[in-house]
Amino acid sequence: MAANGVVFSGFDGEGDARIAELPEHPFFLATLFQPELAGDGTRPHPLVQAFARAAADHASLAVHSVHSGH
Repeated sequence: MAANGVVFSGFDGEGDARIAELPEHPFFLATLFQPELAGDGTRPHPLVQAFARAAADHASLAVHSVHSGH
């Protein structure tokens, strides 16, 4: 997988990979944990915030592209 661009960026205490990313993709992140369950209910986990921000940015670019004719 690493030969195809996957970066293993998060590891547990035993050194096993827990997060994989594709740096060339706008937002590709795979985890072996559920970050949405790690919060206290008042604030989303930073990974969830980053995903929401990336989705909003992507949607904004798509809307801009449609309206500009590109």
